[in-house]
Amino acid sequence: YAPSASGGAGTDFGMVIRTDQTTISKLVVRGDNNRSASGSAIQALTAHGGKPIGLRLLNNHVLGARVDLSGFSSPYSTGNNF
Repeated sequence: YAPSASGGAGTDFGMVIRTDQTTISKLVVRGDNNRSASGSAIQALTAHGGKPIGLRLLNNHVLGARVDLSGFSSPYSTGNNF
């Protein structure tokens, strides 16, 4: 993400996951600690209000962005850096 991407008042997303039984492997999100005009951090991974089940996160890297796993039902995570 470039600093110019943070000009809006909303939130920027890397990936919004709403599908059950999803596997994300070797994803790299570089948020560079950018924020929107309202101060919101980039959401690298989120369900954004959904309630998907069976998420598997394997060997992913998120740098300078937020990972929100609160909407997922029993996510499995290994080898990640966030």
